[in-house]
Amino acid sequence: MEVLPNTYRADKKYTVLSLDGGGVRGLMTTEILAKLEEELSHGDPDFKITSVVDLVIGTSAGGLIASALACGFSARELKRKMKTIIQATFSEAVKREDNINFAKYDAKGLEEAIKSDAGLGEDIPATKLCNIKKLPTNKHNPHIRLITTTMHYDNVTRSFCPLLIDSEGDLASEYTVLDAMRATSAAPTYFEG
Repeated sequence: MEVLPNTYRADKKYTVLSLDGGGVRGLMTTEILAKLEEELSHGDPDFKITSVVDLVIGTSAGGLIASALACGFSARELKRKMKTIIQATFSEAVKREDNINFAKYDAKGLEEAIKSDAGLGEDIPATKLCNIKKLPTNKHNPHIRLITTTMHYDNVTRSFCPLLIDSEGDLASEYTVLDAMRATSAAPTYFEG
């Protein structure tokens, strides 16, 4: 993979930004990333944290943030957008009995918040993962790679196994950005798988 010439890059061949999950704690993640972005930008208003990384990987709320960053949003933009997305997602719990077999929140709220103008808009969530590098918002880093993590049930072993959804993987032409975001955010008891 070609390394982008950039005065802000660390002297490394491949740089990874890994983002942890934690629901509402995603607000703290975006605050920290926005501060890092500000510090590293040296006043360049077009600078994005993904200008200095090759791969963004995340789980749950970290996967939502990673997806948006890989699609060309700045951490400063996400700091504002995450508040809206979280409020829309968790504002009303689904009225179900308190049972581990049921999702507590309706994923439609999350999907609508992601696709809203206050979120990522209609077009970006519908983008196939293999095409995120071609998004006009990614002109600052056309080599960016995204991986989100999730779990899937293996019928052969009868157990849950980790699954990486990779913008350069075998399923990248089948999955959309929204598919990756929904899969990584489908935490048991919170959202339907």
